Amino acid sequence: WDVDSAMKRPGRFTRQVFVPPPDLEARRHILEIKMRDVPAQGIDIDALAKATENYSGADIDGIIDLAKESAIHDILTGSPERPIGPSDFDYALEQSQSSTMEWLKTARNL
Repeated sequence: WDVDSAMKRPGRFTRQVFVPPPDLEARRHILEIKMRDVPAQGIDIDALAKATENYSGADIDGIIDLAKESAIHDILTGSPERPIGPSDFDYALEQSQSSTMEWLKTARNL
């Protein structure tokens, strides 16, 4: 939707294609790939995939970043060094929301 109108003129990009948010299996796969090199312990990827329904791949990436930041914050404020854990993801999910819901509302109104 945030495409310059010049790009939508006839003869250019005249067709818009709907790409839905990733389904459960795709979210699980995104999490597995993004978490591959992250020092984490006790993370239930299946539960996290279910908790991120309607989240985009970028939203999921943002949640992982917030979880990392949560662990780093704890370490910098005096906690012992530790891997990223479930509480970090709980925090990240509380601080985040799906960006696709607003986009889907806009798409329905077109």
